[in-house]
Amino acid sequence: YGYGKLFRNIFFAESPNKNKYENEYINIFYGISFLIIISFFYHFSGIKTQTFNLLIIITGFLISLFYLKKIKYFVRFILIPISIFTSLIVFFNHDDFYLYHIQNIIELNSTKPPIGLGNLNIKYVYSSFYIYFESIFNFYNYKIELINIPRFLSFLAIVGYLFFNLFNKNKNQDKKFISFVFLIFILLKFKRFSEIGNDYPLTFFIIFIFVEYFYKSNSKNYKIRNILFLYGISFLIKVTALFF
Repeated sequence: YGYGKLFRNIFFAESPNKNKYENEYINIFYGISFLIIISFFYHFSGIKTQTFNLLIIITGFLISLFYLKKIKYFVRFILIPISIFTSLIVFFNHDDFYLYHIQNIIELNSTKPPIGLGNLNIKYVYSSFYIYFESIFNFYNYKIELINIPRFLSFLAIVGYLFFNLFNKNKNQDKKFISFVFLIFILLKFKRFSEIGNDYPLTFFIIFIFVEYFYKSNSKNYKIRNILFLYGISFLIKVTALFF
C-alpha cells in the first residue's frame, strides 16, 4: 500500500475530483505493480540479499504508516485483511506451484542471477513475472515460508477494492452492483487459498481495470497511461492478458 500510494502520486496521479472519493485499495494494485517491476531489476542487479529483501519490506511498511494515519475510514480499511488473513495461515498450494513455480523461486534465491533458464527446462518458460515479487519474501530463517504473501496481497487488493466500491458515495448504482456481483463471485470461487494460483493475479488485475476504468466511466476522468501501465503489468503476470 505504501509503495503504491507513493508511486501512484508521482507517476499516475488522477484528477482532484476523482481523488475526492478515493478507494484506497487502488493503491495496493499500484504497489504490487511497482514491486513486480522493481523485483525483476533488483534480482539481476547483483545486490540481492536477504538483508535487502527485508529492507524493501520495512521501507514499504514505514511509508504505509505515513499514509495510513490519513485514511478517513481506517478501521474499515484494515477490516478486510484481518477478515481474510486466516486463508493465508490455513492453506496448501495449488498443484502447479509444486511442479515448477516453487523450483523457479528456489533458483532465484539460491544462485547468481540466472538468465535463460527456459533453455534448460521448459517448465521455467511458464513461470510468471510474479515469482520475482514472491522471491523478495525470503528472510533468513524463513526461506520460502512467506512466499505466499504476494498472492494473498493480490486477493486482498481485489476483495478490498470491490468491497469499498459498495460504500463509495461517488459510485453510481450500476457500478456498485457490478462490484457486488464480482465480490460475491470471487469470495465463493476462492474460498480456499489453494485455488489462487500464480496466474490468478492476472484475473484480479483485469477485473480491477474493467470496473475502475471502463464500466460506465467517462474517459475524461482518468488517464490512458494508467490503463496501459496496469495492462502491461497484467501481461507480465501472464501472456494471456493479450486476449483481454
